[in-house]
Amino acid sequence: MNDSMGRMRGLSIGLVLGTMLSGCYSTVSEPWWNQSFSQRPQAAQQRQAQPQPLPPGMIEVAKGDSVYGLAKRHGVGVREIIDANGLEAPFKLLVGQRLKIPQLAPQQPRQNVAALSLPAPAFPPPIASAQASVPEPTPAARPGPEPAALVFPEPRPKAGKGFLWPVKGPLVEGFGVTGKGQNNDGINIGAKRGAYVRASENGVVVYAGSELKGFGNMLLVKHQDGWVSAYAHNDLLLVGKGDRVDRGQAIARVGATGLVTSPQLHFELRHNSKPVNPLVQLVDG
Repeated sequence: MNDSMGRMRGLSIGLVLGTMLSGCYSTVSEPWWNQSFSQRPQAAQQRQAQPQPLPPGMIEVAKGDSVYGLAKRHGVGVREIIDANGLEAPFKLLVGQRLKIPQLAPQQPRQNVAALSLPAPAFPPPIASAQASVPEPTPAARPGPEPAALVFPEPRPKAGKGFLWPVKGPLVEGFGVTGKGQNNDGINIGAKRGAYVRASENGVVVYAGSELKGFGNMLLVKHQDGWVSAYAHNDLLLVGKGDRVDRGQAIARVGATGLVTSPQLHFELRHNSKPVNPLVQLVDG
């Protein structure tokens, strides 16, 4: 945490903030800039006139709001809010303060791992002609072979009971509804940056990427009997889509990519697409 605070002025790569989800989760403790302060004198508040309608793209700070929380809520980056409003460290917010939220749009449903369609090989759509006139006919080309569909190998049978802990560390956030009223479909485990993330069970990597920006670099591993495990916020992915992995194999390194401010792993287990509390299934290896 102290390391994150020391680099706040530069808003380092650990604060890459964007979409998914969106579906990101809090860190072990709230960062020091994730605080709001109600400092207006009570008398001044009583003299306030009736609130005026907010201009488009503006929001009014409420009790408990913070730059970090507003960025998560509206799917924008911390840096974007700071720059748009000329905020300076330590980025304290006042209740009633008006802030401009860049590209403010109606809030989208919270993203989650299930939002990924896997596998889904896609091909670019044909480009429509900009001319209204019909082009001269050309000889029809012989149809070529269709691209082969993406096929994943079948996962090997499970190697043991339950699922291994993917990384050792303190529980940052538990499964289910959080104290902020959001729902966590998995758990978040604090760990040292660069620590190995290990596969919880034999399986096949069906996704490796960062399309869900709130989760940063993420892996999805398919197991037998309808199980899928997810590993997010990684610094580095050590396997790719289509790779077979073994129970306990190093598949990534812990990082702080996505909407988090300290190194941690977001881990999910899904059975037939439904989230399952990992704490019920995890065992020590």
